Amino acid sequence: MAHGDHARQVRESLQRHGVRGAEVQTRQVAVDLDLVSPAEKKLLHRTLYDFAKRGEIQRVRQGVYIYIGKSKSKTDKRGAIWRVLRARRHTTTTVSDLQAMCGVSEGYAKEYLQMLCSNSVLRRFSGGHRADGGEVGVRYRLIKDPGPGVPADEKKAARLRKIRGARKKAALAALAEAEAAILKVRELIKNSEK
Repeated sequence: MAHGDHARQVRESLQRHGVRGAEVQTRQVAVDLDLVSPAEKKLLHRTLYDFAKRGEIQRVRQGVYIYIGKSKSKTDKRGAIWRVLRARRHTTTTVSDLQAMCGVSEGYAKEYLQMLCSNSVLRRFSGGHRADGGEVGVRYRLIKDPGPGVPADEKKAARLRKIRGARKKAALAALAEAEAAILKVRELIKNSEK
């Protein structure tokens, strides 16, 4: 059995036994997967260690864990959205489609779609307006496919670089001021010793 298959089976066992945050014992998983030999049990422990390291499970005590689940990073979420948009390039997609298919929040999907629209990768179609001023039936369609690589938010990246640069400049100024104060204190100590 490949390690990926083993990890998937261990994850599924943890999900079955760890419903609603219930504690799961290592031996429950071993019995569930019919792991008997020391080599199989060692592989199970290594897999559980990897899961704990990634934050997928939390160790309660020796041999007892709580299954938390796989967390998606922003790049995973963006990649999932991007793959759906590319797969559906000949049709339109809604925010609710992306929520269902990618497991992302409405706000995150809207923010990423807005960035793609501002970069002329997507086109936004509005289905009309509600009485309260909100829009109905907003759909998006891919109009420029730059390839399988996930498009980055260059404007946001530039803004973050600018913020980091300003913080670095302020930190360096504070450091220079502290160094000057230290030199002044050293000079005062030196003069007082004379």
